[in-house]
Amino acid sequence: ADITSLQGKTPVNDYASSSDMLVVKLNASGSVAWYTFLGGAGFETARSIQQTADGGYIVAGFEFGSNIPTLQGKTPINVFTAGSDMLVVKMNASGSVAWYTFLGGTEFEQAYSIQQTADGGYIVAGSASADITSLQGKTPVNDFAGSGDMLVIKLKNDGTM
Repeated sequence: ADITSLQGKTPVNDYASSSDMLVVKLNASGSVAWYTFLGGAGFETARSIQQTADGGYIVAGFEFGSNIPTLQGKTPINVFTAGSDMLVVKMNASGSVAWYTFLGGTEFEQAYSIQQTADGGYIVAGSASADITSLQGKTPVNDFAGSGDMLVIKLKNDGTM
């Protein structure tokens, strides 16, 4: 549901519909510094968040059932494919979207964890229920073995593979 105000703050990005990711930044005393919704017409769930070296945040989870054509005027690096895709969103320190991307194939992919790597990029871990033969022109290091395989994707700092 929409939350139009939280401790007197309004959202950085408005609620879209159905079920959006909700990110709330608290200050040291536990008060809301800012909050934002990340979503579109489908069902979005956040599973992991980490503060990044630049003071921003990286969020990973999944999008079920629908593309998010824009977030705060940005378009996705990779568009939504089908079923559910991993959804990764990079935000700056004030909660504005820097970039976002969908990572998936024709079935169900979900991200469970994301970490920034020593080279400034990101490593995303999750699962896939079907083969993904190519993402951004890259083929997998290890082939898909069967339903429910672990899926690990390495991203550069700008969200590309």
